[in-house]
Amino acid sequence: MIESIMNNSCWNEIGVWGNNSCTELRKNYHCRNCQVFINSGKELFEKSTPAGYLNEWTEIIAKEKIEDEKNDSSCLIFRLGSEWFGVDSTFVAEVTEPSQIHSLPHQKSIILIGIVNVRGEIKLAVELNSLLGVESSEVILNKNNKIYLRHIVIKRNKESWVIPVDEIFGVTKFNEKKITSLPATAKSAKTNYLKGFLKTGNIEAGIITSDVLFEAISKQVF
Repeated sequence: MIESIMNNSCWNEIGVWGNNSCTELRKNYHCRNCQVFINSGKELFEKSTPAGYLNEWTEIIAKEKIEDEKNDSSCLIFRLGSEWFGVDSTFVAEVTEPSQIHSLPHQKSIILIGIVNVRGEIKLAVELNSLLGVESSEVILNKNNKIYLRHIVIKRNKESWVIPVDEIFGVTKFNEKKITSLPATAKSAKTNYLKGFLKTGNIEAGIITSDVLFEAISKQVF
């Protein structure tokens, strides 16, 4: 409708957007000051709404609202060996530089690797490789040919653990609907702790179910 009016108008032929031959230009200087131009604009806005116009725009706006749902979840993505994982950031107390881990004598837990001093507080350190079924591998350098080992401190209520990881990717915000489901045939030890996978950039991280992780750590340590 708009295109029809704009293409079949005197201002496009003899007006300022045409050959400027309109005699009214001497008096009005510009087409926007001409009553013909003004009346055409009024006619445009006074036309009745085409059939289906409101319904069409209602559907468009509703669709955009759904597609623009907020990223109301976040996780800290880290690497163990060659695999990437994500843990709910609400359970991450802090990320620190690696500190010396002191082994504990006479303990039989497979995942408990010792105690570590974090800002003057002694915490238990656990490794998740065996728990998540990640095979030990050679040291992997990042794109800058450097190694960024870190310790993640996770906490739930009064329960706190230190987890050594091979690299931190960072905190990623996402919508839960973006998590892809695990295959129905998945039976590995790793998938027992995952709710699905999240794609971010070139990384696909297994998103850990936090409650299951904490319960498994406590069970295997104590």
